[in-house]
Amino acid sequence: MLTIKVNPLYVEVSVYQLKSLKDESKNLERKRDYVDEGGKRARQKVIDYALNNDWDFFFTITFDRKKVDRYSFDDSVREVLNYFWYLKQYNGRYIKYLLVPEPHKRVRKEDGKQAIHCHGLIKLDSFTIDEFEYIERRGDAMVYEWNDISERFGRSEFVKLYNGSEFVGYYISKYISKALSIKISNHRYFKSNGLEGSDVISCIDDEKFLGLGIFPDYVGQFSTRYRLTHEQYELLKSKNIFD
Repeated sequence: MLTIKVNPLYVEVSVYQLKSLKDESKNLERKRDYVDEGGKRARQKVIDYALNNDWDFFFTITFDRKKVDRYSFDDSVREVLNYFWYLKQYNGRYIKYLLVPEPHKRVRKEDGKQAIHCHGLIKLDSFTIDEFEYIERRGDAMVYEWNDISERFGRSEFVKLYNGSEFVGYYISKYISKALSIKISNHRYFKSNGLEGSDVISCIDDEKFLGLGIFPDYVGQFSTRYRLTHEQYELLKSKNIFD
């Protein structure tokens, strides 16, 4: 059995093996790394949401210990989420976000606890030059500071996105994927309601696709994943590979 997820950047084909009772008993004996599995699932969901929605900025928020308890995951994340809620509820702003907390290199000497900072993607209905302060230019990307967020939490950096899904994919792979590999809470990411996901197509017969000999991008205990370009996918569709 296979499933196909289509997003603006690529097409992912996942093949799930139907196992016999004998194979299942072997899997039960094998020690599973649930933390690692959870990280992979979260990473897939974040990539899915990131590539299937429009965004204005990729952002990083670094907390000032004088303003927020940056060593508390719950406190620091709650402060940011409450601020986003406030913008929508009381200011009437349209806001869409995807937030991923990450341990910072700063460590508290007393107990060895790491500080928290956040990466994410955000879409706003409107923003004015008064809200943002220009910091620098990195290649073709313009980098800003959101003044109100910096005043409330510490330091902020908002990179204006360009080039659509490719730029989003770059920032996910460079920053967010690393954050999702570390478990610091049961919630590895936070999102606003109503985010779009990939179109998912299911197909019972996987023999024709597997017979092509395409090299997989990921081989796991329960599934194998392949990443195709849209051109490759359309070519395979024209040859009725997924029928």
